[in-house]
Amino acid sequence: TISGCASCPTPSTRPSKPPPLDSALATPCRIPDAPAAADYDAWQEWVMGDVLKALGECAAKHRKTVEAWPQ
Repeated sequence: TISGCASCPTPSTRPSKPPPLDSALATPCRIPDAPAAADYDAWQEWVMGDVLKALGECAAKHRKTVEAWPQ
């Protein structure tokens, strides 16, 4: 069995260990609190400001995690 390894034309290389992920990427995505008022304007402001911002931050974290994955 030793001679079989010696006749290999190119020795196999060990895969390099990827750099560790930023610990901030492992934190759960923030879920904003819903407004208490049953007012359309308050809910629209909440969605346009808080919810969309939180979804954007979460999407950015997921993108950075996928980009860090070795190719």
